[in-house]
Amino acid sequence: MYNFSNSKKGETLVSLVVGVVILAIAMGGVTLILLQNRTIEDDYDKSNTISLLQSSAENIVRKTDTSILSEKDIFFLYKDPASQTFQVFTGSSGEQYKYIDKNGELITNTGSYAGTIYTRVFSVERGDSSFGKPRQVIKGAIKELIKK
Repeated sequence: MYNFSNSKKGETLVSLVVGVVILAIAMGGVTLILLQNRTIEDDYDKSNTISLLQSSAENIVRKTDTSILSEKDIFFLYKDPASQTFQVFTGSSGEQYKYIDKNGELITNTGSYAGTIYTRVFSVERGDSSFGKPRQVIKGAIKELIKK
């Protein structure tokens, strides 16, 4: 067996191997930090986008006339590009207005859309007119459906 203790080449080889191992550990640590940072960014973007879409939907529903809706109705909103007003659609005829992008715009063809697809669905939980003016409790759900 060769004795490395008396050889300069042996000391150089050992120090080189130790240096490579330390460098590999450091690179692995940096990679792990970057991956965790990416996960945190993705989670933040997802929750922030959904929060903005929910806030926007809440404001739209407050300003939209939903008095024609009955209790337990499920409805969808559609923004008419010509008049810039929102329309309310119920039932299966409104299913086509369910899919939106991160800006709240309608996605007509979900198969060819390249970004993240969200669903926006509302329901009338309870209608009450016992104190004169009719009031409704409307619940909305916005979910990330597909991320491409």
